[in-house]
Amino acid sequence: MAGKASEPRVPMTLQKSRLKAEEKILDLDFEVVNVQFNETGRYALRLTAENPLLEGSGAGVQLRVNEGDPRHTNTATTDAIEQSNLNEVYTFEKRRFLFTLPKGFCKNDKHHDARLRIEALRLRGSLLKSQEKAGEGFFAIYPRTNQPRMNLFASRDEDLYSYSDIMALLRVSSDDLAMHCGRLAYTVSFHEHRPVATGETPISSRRSPLPPAKQDEARMPKINSPVPFQSLGFPQQSHSVSTPEPSPRLPAAAESHSQGVRNAKGIYRKLRLGTVPYGISSGLDSISSLA
Repeated sequence: MAGKASEPRVPMTLQKSRLKAEEKILDLDFEVVNVQFNETGRYALRLTAENPLLEGSGAGVQLRVNEGDPRHTNTATTDAIEQSNLNEVYTFEKRRFLFTLPKGFCKNDKHHDARLRIEALRLRGSLLKSQEKAGEGFFAIYPRTNQPRMNLFASRDEDLYSYSDIMALLRVSSDDLAMHCGRLAYTVSFHEHRPVATGETPISSRRSPLPPAKQDEARMPKINSPVPFQSLGFPQQSHSVSTPEPSPRLPAAAESHSQGVRNAKGIYRKLRLGTVPYGISSGLDSISSLA
C-alpha cells in the first residue's frame, strides 16, 4: 500500500525565518496607474483596507497618499477624472496609496481576510459629495488566494510580492449577471513596514544661509590672483610697466671669440677706407674673408 503523499519538508533554518504575518507591521503600496470606464461621466475611486470578517478592522491602520504625511485612517478617495472619450485611459493625480497595517491585521485563519476594496464613484455634481456607487473591485492582501503567491521567506528588505496587473470593476446591480463598469491598471507591493523619512527637506528646496549677493559671489569661480601692491607696502601704479627680458649670456670662451671677430672686422673696414697705416694692412689679409 502506497504511503500517503506528504508536503516537502522545510529546513528548520527556513522555518524560523518564515513570515509570521500576525507579528509584523506590514505595508501595502498600491498605485493606480490608469483607469477607463464604459460610460462617459465624472468618476473617482475610493480605496479601503478592510477585514470584512471583523468589526472595526480599520482601527490602527495608517494611510499615506502620494508623498503626503501618514494619517490614521484606512480609506481615501482619488481626485476626479472626466471620461469624455470611451477609447481613452485616464490617470489620477492622487494615485499612490501606502497602507500601513498594524500587527494582527493580517492572519492566516478563518477569522481574517485582509483585502483592499476599490469603489468606482460616479459624480453628479462638481463636488465629491454628490456621488453614487457605480462599481467595485477587490484585491486580496493576505492571505493570497491567487497568483502570484507570496514569498514567505523574504527578508526585511525584500517584497513579499510585487507585480502589476489589471482589475475589472464590476457594476453594482441586483442582477446575477454583473457587467463591467470599467477597469484599472495597478502596481502593488507588499512588505514589512519601512519607516518613511518625512523631516528631510529636498535638496532643490533647501535655502542657502547666505544672502543673495553672497550666493552669487559664492557661485562665481575663484581665480588665484597675485597679492595687491598695497598689502606689500608698494604704491599702487595706474599703468603697467613692461621690463625687457635680459638676453641670454654666452659662455666665456665663446664670448671672447665673438669679441675678437668683431674687432678684426672693424679694423678691416678702416683699412678699406684708408684710415689704417699700410704696414699694418699686410697682417690683416688673413681676416679679409670675415668681412
